[in-house]
Amino acid sequence: GAPGGGGGGGGEPFRFEARRARLDWRLLHAVDVDRMMRENDLDALESTLETVAFGDVSVEDSRNLTANNSRKILRLAQCQVEYLLHVQDTLVHHKERLRAVAERAQEDAADARAAGRDERAKAKCARAELRQARKALRTYEVLEQIRSGKPLDEILTGAILFAGGASGGAPMRLGKDSLGPSS
Repeated sequence: GAPGGGGGGGGEPFRFEARRARLDWRLLHAVDVDRMMRENDLDALESTLETVAFGDVSVEDSRNLTANNSRKILRLAQCQVEYLLHVQDTLVHHKERLRAVAERAQEDAADARAAGRDERAKAKCARAELRQARKALRTYEVLEQIRSGKPLDEILTGAILFAGGASGGAPMRLGKDSLGPSS
């Protein structure tokens, strides 16, 4: 984001901090910038981050601000900016990957919910078909008993008891008219 503006990360807005420390010349002189770059020595780079970022050059003795020292600080600052840009790109890529994973997970969850609804609807239809099949079976059993010559009183008593126990509710009453012609 722009200086002083929001960084887009949802945290505190960016603000430049006051330079609060003197430059650590001993640390800066200990770092060989060419070797650090050649060997990709990120530990050396990170060790100088605080002093380069927050060291107050305005209070430095002008004897320390030689052309060579200034050039070294500038090169270190360039390397630090390059590294921080790399870290930023890595974080952006990681964030995009996580967003894609989250979107896939949401799609999978929606698909699973839809599949669950479909399965519940299928189960409801299957239960209704099963109830119809049981009713048809009971009807066929009664018709078979009639065809075999079993007395109608016994058939009706058995059908009433059977229907009451199977449905768990009030007994189903079968009358002579519902059984068709009697033999």
